[in-house]
Amino acid sequence: SGNYVTVPLEEAVRKGSPADGSGKYEETKPESPVEEWSTSAAPTDESGNYIFPVIRPDGTPLGTEESRVTTGVSEKPLRYVAIYTDGRPLPTNEYGSALGDDGQPLPTDAAGRPVDSSFVPYPTNNLGEYMIPPSRRPSQYCFISSHIELIVVLDTSNTVKVLDYRVMKELLKSFLSDHFDLSQDKVRVGVVKYGDTAEVPISLGDYDNVDDLLHRISETRRVKGKPQLELALKEVAGELLISGSEDVPKFVLLLKNGQSTDDFQEAAEALRDDIGATVFIVEAGDEASHGQDKEITSDDKVIRIKQWRGTDSEALGPIADMICKVYIPAFLRIPI
Repeated sequence: SGNYVTVPLEEAVRKGSPADGSGKYEETKPESPVEEWSTSAAPTDESGNYIFPVIRPDGTPLGTEESRVTTGVSEKPLRYVAIYTDGRPLPTNEYGSALGDDGQPLPTDAAGRPVDSSFVPYPTNNLGEYMIPPSRRPSQYCFISSHIELIVVLDTSNTVKVLDYRVMKELLKSFLSDHFDLSQDKVRVGVVKYGDTAEVPISLGDYDNVDDLLHRISETRRVKGKPQLELALKEVAGELLISGSEDVPKFVLLLKNGQSTDDFQEAAEALRDDIGATVFIVEAGDEASHGQDKEITSDDKVIRIKQWRGTDSEALGPIADMICKVYIPAFLRIPI
């Protein structure tokens, strides 16, 4: 090919040693014929590059033609850096392969990139590191993997303290991750927030992937002001009418912390009766706030908590169970 290789002088001298009667140099003569060796060389492609095995998401190796991994000049496969979404690096084995929560190497594609259960490479950050979401926790409650639409409504008014709002968002993220399949064509999520106005920081299904959705929830700021729930419910109705799909079950999850100061009853009725949405409430407010919940939905769809801080997402698990048992066909339910 025109490439020159520099050989150390000592090696060059040894290669000049006289051969024995078999025509092989003493220094390089194998102790047994090649065909008797127990170790076989890795296969190579048409350019002479070694082909390293790649595993599928189920742990089985790809065939030779499917598993051509890019290699560098040292003929070693390129290793991609994988981190959790919170920035922690994933552990690796002796070969440098990233290990998942089960201690096994992450499944990779033909280029050696880590892939999810749909065989799609994980997203990368600005450093080119692959961001791996942590595995969902075991739970006694249902995991929803069918096609539904869920609008989350966040009370971001002055009734919610700054720290409580942060905890509220983390609680929501954990609940979504633990009980919903947020991949494409499964559970579509949107977010509405309200205070003295109502805004839509995340339109229904308008995010690139799960990590993008969770990141944007974290970045959602407070509206502040008096809680105007009517405005929020009207925004929810608009989202479901514009971005929703017909014949797809529709749900609303309202996280509220205080009594609304406007007349929301008509908007709540339209959401239930005209659009057919089922409303669930997570209530951390006082008795006056809780008294308004029955004007929005039935009491069995309301979960009361003492405060946001210290509340585990398992406390919201009955909501997932109710969605599964009432609205999702039995063959689509996934027990955890």
